[in-house]
Amino acid sequence: MKPACLCLLLLPVFILMAAGCTHPVPAGSQDPPSPGPTTGPVIQADPYPPVASSGINPRFMRNHPGYRADPALFAEVYRNRFTFAYNSVALLATADEAPLIINFSVTPARAGPSSFFILTVRDAESGVVIGQDGYARTFTTDSPKQMVFLSPGKYHLNLYGNLVNVELGIRMKK
Repeated sequence: MKPACLCLLLLPVFILMAAGCTHPVPAGSQDPPSPGPTTGPVIQADPYPPVASSGINPRFMRNHPGYRADPALFAEVYRNRFTFAYNSVALLATADEAPLIINFSVTPARAGPSSFFILTVRDAESGVVIGQDGYARTFTTDSPKQMVFLSPGKYHLNLYGNLVNVELGIRMKK
């Protein structure tokens, strides 16, 4: 008799655990920004967990003066604004011709050690980190910044941050 009573008592607990908790969305809350289109040279992708870069790849340069986004040479194929609150967004960019130019500017929502942004770029085929830059933590707080990738290919961009607004633009050769 006791095992049956115990089962009856635990059954509602298991049902509630399986159902999960739901709560109404607070008034004034915002939906997360859409990372962008699902077709074209830059599309949505699944984010990788944040990691520290183990070195600089020869395919990657920061703030190269020869790639100042000359509109006659480089077309902007993607632009979006993101707000981060300990979340990640990922994009997949395909550059048929080099270079791939990523420009980003960061505005902290609140000054302090909790505000940061990390942009990790991987080779989409192998998953190897080939470039990383960001705002705060181990990076400078300079803004805007530019990352240039000197080889054609598929690039996985992982954007991760907290308490920052980021404007991201991607340019490729016309």
